[in-house]
Amino acid sequence: MDSLVEREHRRTISKFGLDLIITPENSVKVIEINGASSGSAGLTELTGRYVDLEMIEYLSHVDLPLYHFLNLKTFTFPDNVIELEYDVLKRRNFFRPRAPRYAERFVLPVSPCSSDHLKGIIWNLGSCSYLFDEQKYLVVNPFAVENTSVDKALSHSLFCGEILAPLRPKTTFVIQDNAQCDISSFRPTSEYLVFKPTDESLGRNIVVIPTEELYTHDGYIKEHPAVTYWRHQQSGYHEPNVIMEELMESKKIENSRTGKLHNACMRYLILVESENGEISIRHYGGYWRLTPHPVEDADLTKRFVANYSTGAIPEAVSPADLEIARKSIDQFIPILYRRMLRLPLNEKPDDLPIEAYCY
Repeated sequence: MDSLVEREHRRTISKFGLDLIITPENSVKVIEINGASSGSAGLTELTGRYVDLEMIEYLSHVDLPLYHFLNLKTFTFPDNVIELEYDVLKRRNFFRPRAPRYAERFVLPVSPCSSDHLKGIIWNLGSCSYLFDEQKYLVVNPFAVENTSVDKALSHSLFCGEILAPLRPKTTFVIQDNAQCDISSFRPTSEYLVFKPTDESLGRNIVVIPTEELYTHDGYIKEHPAVTYWRHQQSGYHEPNVIMEELMESKKIENSRTGKLHNACMRYLILVESENGEISIRHYGGYWRLTPHPVEDADLTKRFVANYSTGAIPEAVSPADLEIARKSIDQFIPILYRRMLRLPLNEKPDDLPIEAYCY
């Protein structure tokens, strides 16, 4: 436990794009936690703001030099942000191959450290493919945090306890390591179910079905959910890890262009900092992503899944709804972030149950 406390108390900075819904009863539910590569193009489309640039401007005035690895798509870094060039870093053995799953992934051993020894901050745009030495640099995002944000099953497992558990839908694995899972204890109460690959992004390969397609009115299952998923999933690729969730109902938001009502998911951007166990949050606001089709549409995926890259419609959020989201974030993020920081510092596991990180 001492090592977990030590991890929790290190200095870190992380960027998150939170995918939230607000229910008709004005409760906040967390759909996904997205990490360093979280997009905010919808907010830019609505307001002209570049949230990444706002975060970078803030970090450039922190007490450490600011570096960037890889370039931003829509704007250039300020002159006082130093570029780390791939070829130079590789020649100096700044990083080395990590996992065979990707052609190029690099990492150095990492360990907790005092901020007195840090050489700078790295805004790491290759966070999913390139990892840096966290003993020397304050990396946005640290491995433990980014690894959790890209693994939907792992992030869900940290939502336990009185405060966090009610924020997430009821969830179970249906396919794990290409094998069908025992789902006999899963008894959904929602009208619809959502299938999600645990390591996908951009809304890819998500399937929505009516619960009655899979379960009888008495709660008995008609077929294994993996069979249902494979029947609906159209990519031709059999995902090795898939979870099934109850679909949470969102409040309906009017499309200002058409006047029609849509289901909606809010993308909310934050920067989280930690040091000596203290957590602070910088809020950058958010926007609604309306589902591509309105609430009466027959296509369930287009009616319920709202991802900007696959046709979601950006819409402004009212001040009242932004305040509802902000209050909830201020309550749950410090708890969740501490749990993330306690997780292993690299790919070597602790051989501890997930409950060990959730005290």
